[in-house]
Amino acid sequence: MGLLLSVITSSLLKKKAKFSATGLRPANELQIMLEELSILFESNKLRTVIDKEFLIDEIRSAHTYVDSGRKKGNIVLTIS
Repeated sequence: MGLLLSVITSSLLKKKAKFSATGLRPANELQIMLEELSILFESNKLRTVIDKEFLIDEIRSAHTYVDSGRKKGNIVLTIS
């Protein structure tokens, strides 16, 4: 789905969109990417936005919330 959205975005809105299947990259390349992300997090140039947290037993509510269109960040599922 991400690839399709990036093509639509770049062709219709004249904006550049980038899609990268990171899981297909070699381990050494992934290590470099993780180190770069680490630097960004430590320097507060990148941050995670957590909208809501749900227990795994509340997964149905979590899906309902995501589907509602009100989600403003990431959803966290806690497995206890």
